[in-house]
Amino acid sequence: TIREFTGKAGAPAAPSGGGGFFAQMFGGGGGGFTVKAGLNTFVWSRREEGPTIPSDVTLWGFAPGREVPPGTYKVRLEAGDWSEEQELVIALNPKIGQTAEGAAEQYELLGEIGDMIDDLYDGLGRLRDVKKQSAAAIERVRSAGVDHEDVAAAATAMRDKLTVIEEQITQVKSKSGQDPINFPPMLDNQVVNLYMYALGGFGGGDNRPTDAAYERLEDLRPQVADLLGQIDAVITADLAAFNDLVASKALPAVVVGDT
Repeated sequence: TIREFTGKAGAPAAPSGGGGFFAQMFGGGGGGFTVKAGLNTFVWSRREEGPTIPSDVTLWGFAPGREVPPGTYKVRLEAGDWSEEQELVIALNPKIGQTAEGAAEQYELLGEIGDMIDDLYDGLGRLRDVKKQSAAAIERVRSAGVDHEDVAAAATAMRDKLTVIEEQITQVKSKSGQDPINFPPMLDNQVVNLYMYALGGFGGGDNRPTDAAYERLEDLRPQVADLLGQIDAVITADLAAFNDLVASKALPAVVVGDT
């Protein structure tokens, strides 16, 4: 299944994959549709689900799903126990000189860049989760009335390492839509912008990606791998040592703190 859309009578379309100006430019938007009595029309942008940009990340860019390449597909409509299936043919766009080979190459490249975006944000999510849980661990040790200075020192050292990595992945100072004007884009914004370029934005075209797009991907690939490797190293060494330290405190299953 490439894409699923659901709808209920009177319900507004559900947002999916971001929104705003870039969503409108590239046909992004709802993952659902409104149903009403009588004839209903639904228009699919031919896009898959795109990479997920976390809600707590602020950057200038948008990553809608890639358009499925020309070919023959099937569409299925279901309502209760009833369903019907029909053939859907997606043809080349003759207005832009699109070729099957070019469309396929664009599709594959967008898949690679999209996977890179997801990998980068998965790493960011793990990093932030470790920082959050380590802070909670300090509080738990403190609430138990156990000496927690060594735990706090270990957690601070680990979080400092992770923060250095975090600030290379994304611009942590950007909180609102206009902040990217004042603060430089970090690695995630560069990868997202490459995705948009390969998608057809910024003069990238809606056909075979340019050689520059492939070259830029090769520039970014080792940078992403390096930061993800640094996260893994902290989790393997620092987090493991931190967990051993907390375990040595032999805390009870339930800690009742001061009130």
